[in-house]
Amino acid sequence: MGTDLEGRSVSVVAWVITRKDVDSVQEHARDGTVLPDPIVRPMAFVTLEDESGLLETTWFADSYRACGAVVEEGKPFWVQGKVAVDSGVVSLEVTSAWSIHRRKHTSTPLASPKALIPV
Repeated sequence: MGTDLEGRSVSVVAWVITRKDVDSVQEHARDGTVLPDPIVRPMAFVTLEDESGLLETTWFADSYRACGAVVEEGKPFWVQGKVAVDSGVVSLEVTSAWSIHRRKHTSTPLASPKALIPV
């Protein structure tokens, strides 16, 4: 996946190679005021793979809470997100994920990290 896809929404089918769970700490409200008690929520960094290569992904708290169970299944799955580039490193910020047995986009063909499907 190249830097030319930065900011685009893409979908890919892959499986988990490794995962690092971390806590996201929110100390400020959306309006910028300091929260009396920080909000701590789980998120994850997950390395995915398909037949053509590896894909680094970031699962922020909302997407990890909503879709993170698919990471535990140990099977290939669909993942959708926005391509991000930081210091030349390309990753996918996950917005949704689902089992390949419950296809969300019935018209979308399978893809690999090297041949991502813009949505």
